Amino acid sequence: MPLSGGAPRDMVENALEADWSPDGSNLAVTRYVNGRTLLEYPIGKVLYETAGYISYPRFSPDGKKIAFVDHEIQWDNRGHVALIDLAGKKTFLTDESVGQEGLAWSPAGDEVWFTAARTNEAQVLYGVTLSGKSREILRVPAEVWIHDVARDGRVLLTRAFFGTDVTGLAPGDTRERDLSFLDFGIVEDLSSDGRTFIFDHLGHSRRAQLYSLSRQD
Repeated sequence: MPLSGGAPRDMVENALEADWSPDGSNLAVTRYVNGRTLLEYPIGKVLYETAGYISYPRFSPDGKKIAFVDHEIQWDNRGHVALIDLAGKKTFLTDESVGQEGLAWSPAGDEVWFTAARTNEAQVLYGVTLSGKSREILRVPAEVWIHDVARDGRVLLTRAFFGTDVTGLAPGDTRERDLSFLDFGIVEDLSSDGRTFIFDHLGHSRRAQLYSLSRQD
């Protein structure tokens, strides 16, 4: 669609994601066809296909390689950072992460930057060289997703805070109180007297907690 407005132009059916080649001549696209996900460049030429799915296809600055996240199980965002050349030779750059969303190239094209959760944690920004050497770039107490890296090295990130509220009404109380703990609290069970409950906390750490409904602090 023109930036000035107007009608969109159909280019390819069943497309999931796409990225322009650096010279703007064509697109790398991922498509879902007959239960499989295809990575095509140019459109119509299949470089790679999987029974899982492919996300975040991104051209290298020199246009000779495409980095992407390869998910072995369909619609499960556990994944590896993968690299493929225009002849279809694919390699993995990382081990599998338990959750992975977001990928971009460094300005020099010597690293792929990605956001992933390697354990039960919020996503962290990592970089990996083309030989597979990883480093941690940014860790904050929040979920981060990388979208792009400018030529001067500035990074476009989404920082998101997710959480659940836990409220309780103890015996004798007339109104509910907020019993939330950090980000995700999942209530598991309530004592027979209704004054204590057990819950899981999911976030940068995971552990069971025992709380009293009558606590005042």
